[in-house]
Amino acid sequence: MGRKFLAAKENLVEALSRLAKEKHLTLFSLVNESLEQTLRVEGFKKSLREVIDEYEALAIARETGFIIVAEEVLYPLIEKYYREDREGMIKVWYDQGSWYGRILPAQFVGKDGFDALEKLMRTIVWGLSEFTLSQIDNSLILRCIGPRLPESYTHLLAAFLEGLMHSLGYRTQSKDISRGIVFLTFIISRDDSEFS
Repeated sequence: MGRKFLAAKENLVEALSRLAKEKHLTLFSLVNESLEQTLRVEGFKKSLREVIDEYEALAIARETGFIIVAEEVLYPLIEKYYREDREGMIKVWYDQGSWYGRILPAQFVGKDGFDALEKLMRTIVWGLSEFTLSQIDNSLILRCIGPRLPESYTHLLAAFLEGLMHSLGYRTQSKDISRGIVFLTFIISRDDSEFS
């Protein structure tokens, strides 16, 4: 089998050399494994960065208590309990969002918080065709669209998102919620918001 030489930044080569030693591998085998996995990821029609971002989001979700449940199981349960205790469920989802918002800054240290939050929500809330946060002047616009989301779930998701944003130092300015669509506008309510 032939070999080719690749050029790389010196600091990356040094870091890979240390990693190879820690793992009791040769630099050759570590680089080849990395290149093989990069090519494998390309087969998914995603970049290596996208796959790592999604993995990171799923790891954060798992560590913070999220579980994967089939829509056919989850939505009927939500609908049943939403009809029985709408306000109670909204409070539970709001409180969970608030708790989640308090731990997020620690999860995203050194990252663009809004970009990381967008990636996280697109990964953990399946069925979304859009989740964006955009800042216009002093307002933060949150758009969340999921055509398959039932109305009950949409309202609960909106409560979760409001709790999350409130705990990050934002106050709801306006909201427009209907089946599968959440538009929330926030303004900063304190000067020490840890997230941006």
